[in-house]
Amino acid sequence: MDFYTDDDLTTVPLTPRDLVRLRPAMYVGGTDSRALHHLPYVVLDHMAEEASIGRCTHIALELHDGDWIYIQDNSDGMPVAPYKNTPFTQMEALLQHIGYHKGQIEPDRYRSVGGIHGLGLAVVNTLSSTMLVQNDCEGYRWEQSFHSGKPEMPLIRIPLDNPKQSGTLFKFRPDDSIFPQTIFDYDRLSQRAQELAYLIGGLHIAVHDLRTGSLQVGAFLYPGGLKDWVSDRVASDDRLHDPIYSRHELDVQREHGNTTKIGIEVAIQFSASGTGEQVSYLNTVQTPDGGTHMEALKQAILNSLNQQCVNLPAFAHCSSLQWETIQPYVTAVIAVQHPSPAFVSPTKVKLASTEVREPIEHLVSEAMLQLDTTAMQRVLTHVK
Repeated sequence: MDFYTDDDLTTVPLTPRDLVRLRPAMYVGGTDSRALHHLPYVVLDHMAEEASIGRCTHIALELHDGDWIYIQDNSDGMPVAPYKNTPFTQMEALLQHIGYHKGQIEPDRYRSVGGIHGLGLAVVNTLSSTMLVQNDCEGYRWEQSFHSGKPEMPLIRIPLDNPKQSGTLFKFRPDDSIFPQTIFDYDRLSQRAQELAYLIGGLHIAVHDLRTGSLQVGAFLYPGGLKDWVSDRVASDDRLHDPIYSRHELDVQREHGNTTKIGIEVAIQFSASGTGEQVSYLNTVQTPDGGTHMEALKQAILNSLNQQCVNLPAFAHCSSLQWETIQPYVTAVIAVQHPSPAFVSPTKVKLASTEVREPIEHLVSEAMLQLDTTAMQRVLTHVK
């Protein structure tokens, strides 16, 4: 029997870029249409993060012929300071280094970078056949183009006529050698844009389909954030009260005594029709199977109603309500920002972080006090 020896083997080291292109499913979940749309989602999330810290107010997405997509914002731009001890800028690192993200530049500002999946701009660049990036900041336009994630030219710097102008523009086309189908879906992108506009109140996002024979335009702006989310889902004549809303940032203690800062935003609307829904988000990404944040929300709502049944003599007989009874009358959304969440499984569709339970229950219990006695009586009359 013949055996291989070391001399028979040739090892070719793979770069991170090679690995992304060889195994795209590890980064975007496959090569189907759902995975394809992760590319613009990552860019939108990058810009939405800027909006969440007050550095961006407008995002525009355009679909063009030839499977091109343009995404532009009015942010402060990407940082162009030197990247570590290299001749490259931080902008170049963000676009080319797999795993490098803004949280490594400003950890105190970007505490939940990359949403749930941790993807960065470099992954989008690597899975695009062509990408052109224009970055306006510090009085210059910094511009570079790429092919399959590799620079086609050095980063160039052009003085701006208006030195105060700022923002970023990404133009890219997905690589059809990786994605069998490279046509972007307007409705899917609009849905994600609307979702982000709800999650980041005051952020204006426009989506334009400029492809031949397919002109469509959508614009999303929700100054009330998640409060607008519940209001838009419950007709005015179906509401039993004004929306309940609360938002808070706080430090929570994790295992081994470590603390971390999290953000919690919640909106609740009780309705008469019994067509409620409850949705949860973590770092702007929906968690379809819920988890500890959704469990805490439900428990706090239930406890509050049962306590009010005790406090109001007319409802003392229904002080043992169950969630299944009240669920149809509750429209609620909770969004949590967490820098290092834990999940039930690798699919990351259900949050497992136990440290969020207590602060969410406390926040929601306090928020439920926004209902005055008359409003609470209307709610209990329907849910009992």
